[in-house]
Amino acid sequence: MIQGAAAVAAILAAAALAGCLGEDDVRGSAREGGAAFVALGGLPTARDPALAADPATRAALWLVYTPPLTYRRAEGEDGTELIPGVARALPKVSGDGRTYSFRVRRGLRYSNGRPVRARDVRHSLLRASALGDIGRRLFAGISSIAADDRTGAVRVRLRRPDPAFPHALAAVQAGVVPAGTPMRDQSGRPPPGVGPYRIISSRAGRGLDLARNRDLRLPGVPGGLIDVFRLSAGSGAAEQVKAVMAGRLDVMTDRPPAALLPELRSDFEDRYREYPAMATRYLAVRAAGEPFETAELRDALAYAIDKPEATRRLEGLARPTCSLLPPALPGYAEPDACPWGDPEEHPDLLRAQELVEEAAAEGTLVTVAAAREDRPIARLYVETLRQIGLRPALVDGGGADVTLSMARSALPDPASFLRPLARRVPLYVDPEPLLVADELASAEDQDEAADLAERLDRELVDSAIVIPYGGVLRTLFLSARIDADNCARVHPVYGIDLSSLCLR
Repeated sequence: MIQGAAAVAAILAAAALAGCLGEDDVRGSAREGGAAFVALGGLPTARDPALAADPATRAALWLVYTPPLTYRRAEGEDGTELIPGVARALPKVSGDGRTYSFRVRRGLRYSNGRPVRARDVRHSLLRASALGDIGRRLFAGISSIAADDRTGAVRVRLRRPDPAFPHALAAVQAGVVPAGTPMRDQSGRPPPGVGPYRIISSRAGRGLDLARNRDLRLPGVPGGLIDVFRLSAGSGAAEQVKAVMAGRLDVMTDRPPAALLPELRSDFEDRYREYPAMATRYLAVRAAGEPFETAELRDALAYAIDKPEATRRLEGLARPTCSLLPPALPGYAEPDACPWGDPEEHPDLLRAQELVEEAAAEGTLVTVAAAREDRPIARLYVETLRQIGLRPALVDGGGADVTLSMARSALPDPASFLRPLARRVPLYVDPEPLLVADELASAEDQDEAADLAERLDRELVDSAIVIPYGGVLRTLFLSARIDADNCARVHPVYGIDLSSLCLR
């Protein structure tokens, strides 16, 4: 591994001399070479894949450490498809759903030239389950791991069936490192990995430098195009916008200030993008006790959320929706007719008031809670509830009748996304969502799982216990140095795929 300021300076100088030509690469083209400066919405907090926790760290280390499985390098739902990574093929699953068997690719090597072995995969999964909170959750169901270096075979045995386990094998935390890597945080001296980039310098508290791994030969995982990325935390969002405009910063994923969004959307539409995140904003209704057990009152609460105005108060970085699943997840299907009216239209307050009267709930106290960033929408909602005959109050803390929440999942798996929401629906209110959630959790066929996810989404929306109102949008702003038209892939799980970028 190359480390130190002198090595980084040498690589940057070579990249500058080569420009976009990558002259020392016989496979080079006019799209390869150069250096780029990146702010990923925060500084990566770890350099060890087992400890990857925040989005910036996952987005960076995804380029350096490939797990046994990985996700197709594509946008939208295609990017949630599992493909082999370090493994030769997708795992074979035993009849009882508890054993996953695969082999490590032949001839695969780390960035330092050492061969990848089956024992490395075993060690990497054990490290992840021992060192980090996310790894512990992902691999808590493992009862044993066997590895045979002679054949390259790996066999993972689970305590109980888990159809979502392949997604755990594709998580950054499962990124494969050598078996000799100590069972402690190696951020100070990152281990070698298998990926389109390698870590060449870690500037403590200030940044991370990645260099292209020109020797990568991994089907399904394309090599990088830019020679060197310098990752930093970036300054404030307004300063980052100015830096991108001036070409001092090439990639910005922080949300720009609201005052600058109109200019970015109109004058920089070729380089500024807003795209769906794997997250949805929703209202969580506490159905315990009268009158919230009454379907008519819950329907009134659902009618009362002004989705277009709510998303406007979120600076337009959300899209009105009637679906809980984000667009990239299998099973997403915006319904032809939303039970609470067109999400693009303002609410039918007359119908909401009629429902309050049908429930004999006029003047009922309705407490509303929200996190700080959701307070503008909460205040809007409280105003609307008052208009339809209820007595709303904005409160702090838990236990409110209605809570503004956000659904998200670290895995692009519809079951992982929807099952926690299904648990909010009491059996006495509607048992159907819980039954469908159990079916979805055990579904092994992907088409069946997508159909069940779509059905569960509809069941949850119809219950008016979990009421979606806004699909979350993320932002990306690229400098004029980046060829945004031809090489800028936004992945649904990790955001901007730096390995896809090239300079003009």
